Amino acid sequence: TTRAKPSIRPLAGVRLAYSLNHMVSLGMNALYHIRGGLNSEITDSDLSEAQSQGLNEYTTTTINTLSLHYLDFPLFLQYRNNRHAVVIGLQYSYLLTAYSKVNNIRRNTSGDVLSDETNKEWGNKKDAFLPDDVQGLLGYEWAWNEKFDVGVRFNYGLFDITDDEYFGTGTSIDKNLQIRIMLTYKLLRY
Repeated sequence: TTRAKPSIRPLAGVRLAYSLNHMVSLGMNALYHIRGGLNSEITDSDLSEAQSQGLNEYTTTTINTLSLHYLDFPLFLQYRNNRHAVVIGLQYSYLLTAYSKVNNIRRNTSGDVLSDETNKEWGNKKDAFLPDDVQGLLGYEWAWNEKFDVGVRFNYGLFDITDDEYFGTGTSIDKNLQIRIMLTYKLLRY
């Protein structure tokens, strides 16, 4: 199953901007972000295989994906008027890895629990999610002072990032939707 919940996660990166004139600039970020609150879970059991082979024990595995880790590359135009700026553009996101909680329960054919083991693993079931995503972005920034900008961006994913067949969710649509509150420090200015 999949049913994402709102979550607050860190975001860090660098930004480059090129001024086209005194009001318009072309910008690009390289950002690392963690998407949490996924609540995506799948359970698999080898009971039928164990029964067909005459074995007297089987394992049930439940994988709950806790977070997806992305590298983002937004490309945007920024229109600035005094201390206020509007940002519009597109963002490409590449899925680096997934972080999951994996629970393995081994039972005998009577249903008695022989072992119950839970681990947290990196990279598990990354194949259940689309490795690439493109998002539209719209934002507002306010120049706090010469060195800092404060802003908010809304990102809207253009693709369904989950494999509905894998999760058995039918035609559920799960897009990357984000509201990002950002603090930008201007290290260099040319």
